[in-house]
Amino acid sequence: MAVPNSKNDDVLLKNLVPLNTLSEEQLGHLLSQIVVEKAKKGDYLFREGDTDHQNIYLLSGTVALLSGQKEMDLISSGTPTARFALAHQLPRKHSAQARTGVSYVLLIVACSVIC
Repeated sequence: MAVPNSKNDDVLLKNLVPLNTLSEEQLGHLLSQIVVEKAKKGDYLFREGDTDHQNIYLLSGTVALLSGQKEMDLISSGTPTARFALAHQLPRKHSAQARTGVSYVLLIVACSVIC
């Protein structure tokens, strides 16, 4: 479910890696196009093996990274790990499942924007 982003989300996004390296102009352009998504507890943000070319950044809540059914890591918003895209390698080496209600952003990987 897509929801409009708020000023609080904009502040959070400015701290994400590598978005924190963009100029104010580049960041402003990117922020104008971002939509914050929400997922319920138990929903999958992506699955192991996906090749979707999207970076997913956690803004609120907790997500488990799974390999098969085994929990490999637990990532909570506001932690240093949450500043980075979740399991960004393609194809995805892990699935990401919401352990709580979460909000997150999807960014299509495009070097012209974030490289």
